[in-house]
Order: sequence, then C-alpha cells, then structure tokens
Amino acid sequence: MNCTGNVYAGNIVVSSSSDGYYLTQAKYTSDLISRAGITDSKIVDTPIEYNNRLNTHDGEPLPDATLYRQLVGSLVYLTVTLPDISYAVHIVSQFMAAPRSLHYAAVLRILRYLKGTLFHGLHFSSQSSLTLQAYSDADWAGDPTDRRSTTGYCFLLGDSLISWRSKKQSVVARSSTEAEYRALADTTAELLWLRWLLQDLGIDCSTAVPIHCDNRSAIQIAHNDVFHERTKHIEIDCHFVRHHLLQGDELKETETLVSSNGVFELGFFSSSGTSSSHNYLGIWFKNDPNKKPVWVASRESPLLDPSGVLSIRYDGNLVMVDRRQIAIIVNSGMLATTSNTSSILFDSGNLVLKDGDSIIWQSFDYPIDTWLPGMRLGWFNLDTQHERKQYLVSWQSLSVPATGSFALGLDTNNKTQLRVWHRNGVSMQIAFWDGQKLKFFIESSSDDYNFSYVSNPDKVYITFSTRGNYTSSWFVMSSSGQIQEYKMMGQEISKVNRSICENSTVSDPTDCYILRPSKCQDGDKFSEIKGSMPNSVVVSDSVHLGPSDCEILCRGNCSCTAFASLRDDGTGCELYYGEKRVLLGIIGDGESIIYVRGDTPLESDEQNKTRLRLLVIIPVVSLLVSIIVAIMCYIHWRKRSRRGWNENEASMRRSLEQFLFQIGSNVAAVDGDEREDGYRRKKDHELPMLSFSCIATATNNFSDENKLGEGGFGPVYKGVLLGNEIAVKRLSKQSAQGLEEFKNEVQLISKLQHRNLVRLLGCCIQKEEKILIYEYMANNSLDSFIFGL
Repeated sequence: MNCTGNVYAGNIVVSSSSDGYYLTQAKYTSDLISRAGITDSKIVDTPIEYNNRLNTHDGEPLPDATLYRQLVGSLVYLTVTLPDISYAVHIVSQFMAAPRSLHYAAVLRILRYLKGTLFHGLHFSSQSSLTLQAYSDADWAGDPTDRRSTTGYCFLLGDSLISWRSKKQSVVARSSTEAEYRALADTTAELLWLRWLLQDLGIDCSTAVPIHCDNRSAIQIAHNDVFHERTKHIEIDCHFVRHHLLQGDELKETETLVSSNGVFELGFFSSSGTSSSHNYLGIWFKNDPNKKPVWVASRESPLLDPSGVLSIRYDGNLVMVDRRQIAIIVNSGMLATTSNTSSILFDSGNLVLKDGDSIIWQSFDYPIDTWLPGMRLGWFNLDTQHERKQYLVSWQSLSVPATGSFALGLDTNNKTQLRVWHRNGVSMQIAFWDGQKLKFFIESSSDDYNFSYVSNPDKVYITFSTRGNYTSSWFVMSSSGQIQEYKMMGQEISKVNRSICENSTVSDPTDCYILRPSKCQDGDKFSEIKGSMPNSVVVSDSVHLGPSDCEILCRGNCSCTAFASLRDDGTGCELYYGEKRVLLGIIGDGESIIYVRGDTPLESDEQNKTRLRLLVIIPVVSLLVSIIVAIMCYIHWRKRSRRGWNENEASMRRSLEQFLFQIGSNVAAVDGDEREDGYRRKKDHELPMLSFSCIATATNNFSDENKLGEGGFGPVYKGVLLGNEIAVKRLSKQSAQGLEEFKNEVQLISKLQHRNLVRLLGCCIQKEEKILIYEYMANNSLDSFIFGL
C-alpha cells in the first residue's frame, strides 16, 4: 500500500479510509468510454431500457463485430465492482456470436450510464455487522427468444454487498412461482457455499439466514410439507430449499430436550470445581435430583459462559456455541456428509445424529465415565488402519468433567480382559471372558446383569443389559478410582461402591492397589491362611492349573490380593482383586487354604549382594562427580576473571586514545619523510602519536649507549628524530604506573607547555609499551634558557 492508502489489483483500485474500503474502476471505465467514442454523449439514468426485450433479429447485422465483443468483454470485467450493470451486461452478452445494431445501441447505453456513475463501486464498511442476509428474484420468461427466465440474487454481510449473480435458468418455467422458486434454489446453494467460506474465515453463521423473496406462492411452497401437482416437477428444489430454511432450531441454556418416555434429559450444566465456571452439554437421568451427567459433549472444550446454544448447523453437524460465537462440533468424531440431518435422544440415553434412517454419529460410541446398558466397550475398525477404542475415563474431580486419572476398557494385548488403568501406566485386571461368561470382580449372587462378548475380524467389545426387578443399572468409573454400581428401582436411584482401593482412597489415593506397582515384584511372598474366598473372585476353571500356576497368575498382577485352588484336588484358580480388609474379615469362615499376598518382600542372597554393591558404588561415584564439577567451576571462574581484567585494560586503553585525540594528537604514526621538525601540527598544543618502530630507530633500538638513566617508572634514552635530539622515557612493564597514571602525566605536561620548559613532543602506546618523548636538554643547560648565561 502506498502513501495515499490505495492498493491496485489489476484495474481495480482499493481505497481505505476510517469507515472502510472502497473498490472502484474509474480509470478503466473512462478508457472504455473513450474507446467507444462517446465521451461527449449524454448520460442516462438506467443501464437498460425498462421492459426491454432484445432478440436475435433486432436491427441490422454489424459489419465488424470486433468492437462489440471487446466492449462487452470489458463490461463483464466491470461487473466485479458494479453489480448494478450485471443484468444489462447479461442481456447483451447473449448476442456475442452475431451482434446487430440494436444490440450495439444497448451496449452504448450501458456505457452512457457508466459515464454518469464513473466513481461508483463497492463499499465494505468497517462498522458493518457480520449478519448474512440474501435477496432472490426472477425475471419470468424474460427472454423473448426461448422464454426462459433469468435468476438474480445478491448477498449482504451487514450492509456490505459480497455476492451477486444474474443467470438464465436452464429450463422454461411454467409460472412465475416456478421461476421464483428455482431462483430460491440457486440462492440457497450459494448461501451454503458462503456460510462455509465465512466459517473458515472465523465468522460464525450458525443462526438461520433469511432469504427475501417477493413471490408469496414461492414462500408458501417453502413452508408447505405437502407436495401436489403444482409442485411435483420442482419437488427436488422444494425439498432442498425447505430443509435449509428450517435449519436453526436451537436448544438454549435454559431449555432441555427430554427423551420420548421421560427417562433421560439433554441440556447445559455448569461445573464449579474450576477457578472460572465452565459450561458443558450433558445427558442425565431426568429423575436424578443431583443431575449427575452420564455423558458429556466435548469434555475438553467447555463453553466459557452460560449462554450456550445447541443447534444443527447448515452443514448437518451438531454444534454448540456461546457468546464467542465459536462453534464446537459435538459430533467431531464422525462428521456429517449431508445437510439433511436430525438429532434424537433415545430412552437408552443415546444421543443420535441421523440422516433419514441412517445413523451418522451416536454418543454411545464416545462414552465418558458411565457404562450404560447397551453401551459397548472395546476395539473397533480392527480391519482398517484407523482402529478406535471405546473406554471409560473418569472425571477430573467430582464436579469437573475433564479427563481424570482412571480408565476402564478392554486390554490392548489380551482383548478378553477388562482392565483399569491409572495415568501413570499401572493397571489391574478386573474381569475376563472365559468363553461363556464374563468373570467380573463385582459380580454378585443376584445375577442382575447379562454380559455379552462379541469378537469378529473388525471389532471386539463387551456390552451388557439388565435383568431382574431393576429399571436400569449402570457403572461409573469415579475420579477416586472406585467402580460405582448404580441401580434404579422405579424412580429411586441407589449406589453401591465396588472399590478397587482401600477406604482411605478418597483422602489418600496412594493407598489404591492400582497405584502400588511394587507389589508386582517377583520376591513378594504369599502367606497361607485357612478360610474361604469372597463371592467376588475371578475364576479360571481349568483342570490343567495347579497351585503354582495360580501363584504365577496372581504374582503377575499388581492388584491380585489372594489366590486359592478352585477344587479340592488343587486344580483351577480363584483370584481375588478386592480389598484385603474385606478378605481378612471373612477368611476365617472356611477350611480352604487361601494364599494372601504379604507386605514384606523376601530378598535373596543375590539381592543382598546387589544392595551392598550399590551402597559402596553410589558414594564413590557421587564424590568423583562432585570433584569434577568443582574443578570445572574453578576453571570457569579463572577464565571469567582474566577476561574481566583484559576487558578493563582494553577499556582504559580506548579511553586514553580518545583523550589523546581530544587534545589534538594525530593518531597516525609519523613517517620518516614528514616535515623537517618531524611532527604534523596545526596548533601548539597538539600532541603527535608516534609509532614504536620510529622511536626504536631514533634510540638505536634502546641501546645502552643511548641510555641516560633510569628512574622508578623506567629507563630514559637519548635519541635523534629527524635531526632533533629527544629524550625518550620508556615506562617499565613492571612499573606501578598504569594507563591511568600515564594518562594523567600526558594531560598535565600537555597543559603546562611553555617555551622556557622542557616540551612534551609526543607519545607512543603500542601493545604493552607506554612511551613519552620529551625535548632533550643537556645538564646545566637550563641556566642558559632562563638567565642567558
């Protein structure tokens, strides 16, 4: 974008201002008028005459149709920003093959209209709302040649025009109603495409979009479910339009959807266990006073405020939105491929999205923490590369439906076993299918459940139904690791906790058996106690299993509390996974030998030797590591200290060079062919910087014959520089005079320059060398300067 705020896209000029964007083609239009040679023609108010009926035989044939075709082609391009000429351009474009004089006159009329609307275009307001609305119309039998009608529609996003069209219909309409309704069908198709596009751009269009039509009969057909002789030839269009006009039924936050017999209820609920209250869509038993959901939609993507709305979107998907207007697709696991969908809540608690009689998606395929009768736990699509597992996952807490720590489902490796997992990877078997019956650790003598195990090439799952006097029974994988059993008798709901943990689970989850992987060590011992096993045991009824085999089975499972032989002859196994407290409370009632897992592991000699080695190795390794770390730290400290000293020295050296430059020194070293006095001076106070090689040559490489003496800061040499005698003070590297003292001396002597005093002629700083060059004066020569003696 240039400084004027305009962007050029071909011949389209995009102008920006505080109230939005403008799209115009003024220059392109002006050039087109000039090409047609009508720059001096009068303007007209409409692009085409009212009730115009051009046909293929009007006027005389044009001798050369080239200009006509060029002008019409350019007019088609202009319709990109000038929708008001779309219908007129549509008419004249039908005669491109053999244009005539009247057709050319119609083209010139369009250009005369454009001359008066030269700076018209599209305006996209920055203050416009994002509400979509549509307008549909038809010109019935408008073409006098074939009597076909012309469809016209336009779409506004707020008050900004974003789409329009003028097109001849493909069939002859027998009435204005039919023509208008076919236009409605085309408008609806465009509406669907625009809604998908706006959705991709982050603009929510989940609410119904009104289509405005001025034909009452067409509107009535759209609302009428009964089709008759008048509409049978447009029945497909009728179905298409009426379905999408009925989209938009909503379930708001204060409303619920109840199954046909009032068993289950669907609605929004709020969680109170988070810092900010989140809202969810859930299903619960209608007569449950606590409204505890048995299923939750999008548990990881809650609504952020209580303004939730559930609806079937234009694309057939079930979505919920809040004030953010960001759609959360409920059936994201299996998207709809058709827009002709409906949703039903059954008395089983299953929420279904259907296309006619075909099920697209159902909530039973995506369980949360509750196992309802008819719900399947297992593996699906096993014969494809997209295997899917259905299992229960507990809530995060009693009030937060987000994913928790425990899961229940069929084992990955042995799909005949039902296991409970903790998020740390530890698991325990709670049931298995023995070929005829599911051996469940919570199985009771009342035999209230009818479990079924289904296994075929594409799926393996377990499901159950209830029997007996209960209306319904179901299981919940709780956030504390308990498997809760619920039963409904009439309108009353009761609960039985079937814990896989000790009673202290709620207050101290570490006491849960599933969280104690140390009990899986090979060295765990089993104590023999006489008694009887509880009814809730897992039975392995095989005559080939002896006591040692039962021990292996129990030892290999973290949460197997005890085992016993199933028969008196020692064959078969009974494995107990319940609470040890319950087991010890009833174990003395029988004469069978029960092997109970002990808490103290037995250590072998090899284990003792290994522990001794570790006690010796660990301290030695720790000491060596500490020494290495200390040495590395010392080396690092020395490097940093030296680097700091070098940086300080370099900083001082740069400071001195800046000082010498400020008092007028010439930083360039003096060459041998300089001016006769050896120095370049612009002012008396300028102090040249001499090179070390120049000074070494002048003093015969600092020879002892040239040495005049030595003081506390270093030796003084006599030298000759360009015929002038000089005294050179070479500061010793061991001298206490550093760069700061050297700077002070140069500054002082430079300020004290006088014709009756020894003059400072220059200096040298090169690497470690610091040298001052004075004017040479022989002994007792000062008298002659002062007294003239």
